[in-house]
Formats: sequence, structure tokens, C-alpha cells
Amino acid sequence: MLREDVTIGREVRNNPHHETEEPAVRITFVGKDPESNPTGSPTIYRTDRQSWLVQGWEVTNEEALSQMDIPEGETVVEIPDRMLQFFKQAGA
Repeated sequence: MLREDVTIGREVRNNPHHETEEPAVRITFVGKDPESNPTGSPTIYRTDRQSWLVQGWEVTNEEALSQMDIPEGETVVEIPDRMLQFFKQAGA
């Protein structure tokens, strides 16, 4: 799959680790789960801020969530092991 760069404009966030209004960020598509449905696949993106954006399946299992300390403004997604190849390919 081809890589595609996208710029996301200014966005207001409720995240204590970032400013209230974030500057635009440029993202590059890295990879989509080759074994998943194309409309709901986990997907990996690389940002121009030396970070990753991970689209995955929302974790709703209360037992799993109770074992984590998830601060306000954060969420947990699950991706399959086979997605790790995309982090390596992107030079992480």
C-alpha cells in the first residue's frame, strides 16, 4: 500500500500532555493490517512530531481496563502482533 501524507489542522484537545490548541500535524500512512476488513482495519501512521498514531479496536473489556492506569484524555486500543512490522519498516 502506498504511503500518503496528510496534514491535520489545529484541533482543540482535552489532553494534559499537550497544549489546549495543538498546531497542525503532518501524518504519513505507514500500514494497514493486511488480514483485516478494509473498512475497519487497525492502521499505523507516523507524525512529523516523532510520534505514532495507532488506529485499533477499542478496548472495552472491564477486566483488562481495570488492570491499567488510564489518565483522563487517553484511551486504549488493541492491535494484532502482525502490525509490529510496520513500526520496523518506518524506521522506528
